[in-house]
Amino acid sequence: MIPKDVIHSYEASTNDPWSIYWVHCDGILLNEFLISLNHNLQSPVSPIGLHPRLANDFESLLDLRKTTQQFTAYLHASSLLRQILTHIALLKTQQQHQFDQSFNLDAIHTFMLTRLHESLDIDTLAARANLSKYHFIKRYKQLTGSTPINDFIRMKIEKACHLLDITDQRISEIAWTLGYEDAYYFSRSFSKVMGISPSQYRNIRLGRATYKE
Repeated sequence: MIPKDVIHSYEASTNDPWSIYWVHCDGILLNEFLISLNHNLQSPVSPIGLHPRLANDFESLLDLRKTTQQFTAYLHASSLLRQILTHIALLKTQQQHQFDQSFNLDAIHTFMLTRLHESLDIDTLAARANLSKYHFIKRYKQLTGSTPINDFIRMKIEKACHLLDITDQRISEIAWTLGYEDAYYFSRSFSKVMGISPSQYRNIRLGRATYKE
């Protein structure tokens, strides 16, 4: 993932010239988003091997661009690209620590993603990993540089962004879908991660407002 305005070069395979998937992306929060994924902007190359799911997601992104120019399609493409980038981040983490079989980080993240409608606590996650709460938090932070609850909140907010992009659900409904009984608390959590409120995010995405730092 190469930052904007960085001079670079790349080449395809001679035997299979259509072997490169690439996409240009930009946005007011792009760098912050990449940093939240623990991506080092100073070291953009991350070998992760071959993954059919990523190739399929890129194909879907390309097909979407070819089939329609509607605004809703662009919103969906944005969410799909965000999904690709977060998947790459998970693959990087998994690859970096695949030698450690005692702590299945991918399984923990999968468990989190299937529980976005709930309010997970450390005790539940630690039990899932068969570790004490103390050792679970310590090991998780060693592998990710973050805490499990912070990552779980980011996953919830990522899902919230997706729902704000593709649905007309009220913010209170999205909050309830993601396990927040208090819509105000959800909005505060969203603002803490994204830097803007859910309503501001939706208005910006719909072109009804502009981002101001």
